[in-house]
Order: sequence, then C-alpha cells, then structure tokens
Amino acid sequence: MSKQLIFFGGSKGVGKSSLAKAVSSRLDFEYINTGERFRKYRPHFDKRFIQELIESDGSFIIDTHYAVSSSKTPYEFQMGIDKKYQMHLRFSTTYSGRIILIKTSPQIVLERRRKDGEERRCLELGQVIKENNFNLAYSRIYASCLNMPYHLLKNEGLSIEDAVSKLTEIIENE
Repeated sequence: MSKQLIFFGGSKGVGKSSLAKAVSSRLDFEYINTGERFRKYRPHFDKRFIQELIESDGSFIIDTHYAVSSSKTPYEFQMGIDKKYQMHLRFSTTYSGRIILIKTSPQIVLERRRKDGEERRCLELGQVIKENNFNLAYSRIYASCLNMPYHLLKNEGLSIEDAVSKLTEIIENE
C-alpha cells in the first residue's frame, strides 16, 4: 500500500478528534494531532511539519483545523497550513490521500463545547457559524492544493461506530 495522508478537519466540537483517533486505530495508521505538532515546531510549524510528512513513509490520519484563529485574534481565521507548504508537500513526495471535512450544525457545536468546558472555546453562535464557513472554504483549498479527493461527513445523528465505518469506507474504497 502506498503512503496515505488523510486529513480530518473541521471546527472545534464537531467530533473530528474522536473520529480521527478511532479511524486511525481501525486502519492502523499513525494519528497526528496538528495542535501538538504546532506547539512542538513553533515558530516554524508549516515548514517542519510538512518536512516530517515528506520524510516519512508511513500512513497518517492528520487531525487538524483547516481554519484556525488564535486566542489573540479569535474572530480572524487563517488557513491551518499555508498554501505554499501544501504545494511543497504535493510536489515533494508521492502519496494518496483524502481531505475530509467533519461538519455539524452550529447549535450542536455549541452544545458540545459547553459540555466539554474548555475555556478557550468560543460559545458565540455567530462565531461558530463563521468558523464552520471558513473550515468549509479552506478544506476545499486543501483538496485543490494537495490534489486530493474531498469528502464531507455530517456528524449529526450518527453513532461513533457508524461514523467510523463511513469514514473507513471512504478511505479504503476510493
């Protein structure tokens, strides 16, 4: 099997981390949390993270946010990995992969954020709508830059097992 890079992204609270961990376990892919890599590699996250992916021969489930904001600028979003580095990855290694956007309604996101109690997560409906919209737009840019198929999973009303099965099927059958 060729090297696979499967990006799972979306807004905070859509369930992407739980799903990414479960799918990586089922497929025996390495799980990468880009937030952890960001803290490890800053201030040169993009360059060092992409270099890690280029140099590796493994297959990965990459838990990410296509659109990110900092606590200093919570209402401004930028792309999680700069397009320049996405293009560097595209032309510096051979891989197959998928861009998967995990999405759910803003109301469900707010409900999940309230339950988890993470203080840094925004609980404003307008901001969650904006975050969802930027993740949708930027995930499509990732798919274009990385030349990968794009998939959207609406994570509402599904058990985790059903969602994992759907995602596993997307990865294995295309």
